[in-house]
Amino acid sequence: MKRRDFIFDLTLSSVNLLFLSNLSSCSANNTLQLDKIIAQPESWLFKTIYFKKEGNTDFGYYLYNQNNFEHKVYNGKQAIVFYKNFKIIGYIIQIEGNDANNMYIKAISKLFGSYKINFENDFGKQYQWQNKEKSITLTYNNNSNLPKLSFYSEMLK
Repeated sequence: MKRRDFIFDLTLSSVNLLFLSNLSSCSANNTLQLDKIIAQPESWLFKTIYFKKEGNTDFGYYLYNQNNFEHKVYNGKQAIVFYKNFKIIGYIIQIEGNDANNMYIKAISKLFGSYKINFENDFGKQYQWQNKEKSITLTYNNNSNLPKLSFYSEMLK
């Protein structure tokens, strides 16, 4: 009898957790729009659902999981949003895979012009674009022993 009660309680709890996580991840009001936040006040982040916050009033970051942020071009696994003195100064998106990097490089180059290669080695490559206001970086690894990841970042200068 106790075993049945335990299984019933466990099943009910699992369904509740699944329902609550789906409900919170579908809430569009709490989703962070990454392409609109640079140079905004840190208070823009208070109403969003973030996984973790580290730092103090001078400098810190918010960590977002996949369902809690959006970008008009990139769909990532995680995002880290940096702030300094109550102002959002940039973000990084972790993207699984590096198959679309050539497409990303062409698209960013159309918007920001030529790029420079910061490094290229056995582990990966980093491209950088700059204008008067911000710096954009695309980094990816190409080592067969490491998971295929790309990192897209935008930072204020």
